[in-house]
Amino acid sequence: MQFKKWIAELEKLFANVIFVALSLSLLQFSFSLSWLLIGLKTVLPTMASGDDSPIFEDDESPPYSLEKMTDLVAVWDVALSDGVHKIEFEHGTTSGKRVVYVDGKEEIRKEWMFKLVGKETFCVGAAKMKATINIDAVSGFAYEYTLEINGKSLKKYMENRSKTTNTWVLHLDGEDFRVVLGK
Repeated sequence: MQFKKWIAELEKLFANVIFVALSLSLLQFSFSLSWLLIGLKTVLPTMASGDDSPIFEDDESPPYSLEKMTDLVAVWDVALSDGVHKIEFEHGTTSGKRVVYVDGKEEIRKEWMFKLVGKETFCVGAAKMKATINIDAVSGFAYEYTLEINGKSLKKYMENRSKTTNTWVLHLDGEDFRVVLGK
């Protein structure tokens, strides 16, 4: 009798586990299907019409265009003697893709890297300062991105720079001019 009771409890527990697993799978399926339908809603009208004209009259591309999708994970503004440079970093955490932009210009592009952590080194500014982006795993699939300039963290580099230089930005005739003097 005790054995039958134990089997019945085990069957209930197993049924609950299957129900939860199916519920989660159904939820994931619904989420994936909704994104697929959003994408199809933008693609199907063009396919049905047979022409290449944009779907949206006021825009050249749909809002879900692959061109606009990026894996941008970090942006830094780095003040050097020749100006402030914007460094952007894309990291595809599933594909390992790495793209570095300096002032909007692509400097590095690596696709399908199997090692998701590591370093990317490149040059910034007229003086070709060495910059390195460090990619470190924090926990699970979370990553930390740090920027080094000339081998120092960005914070430490900026602190040292403020000790050794004075910088002013002059606004003349609608243009900004940067004046940097060494101490």
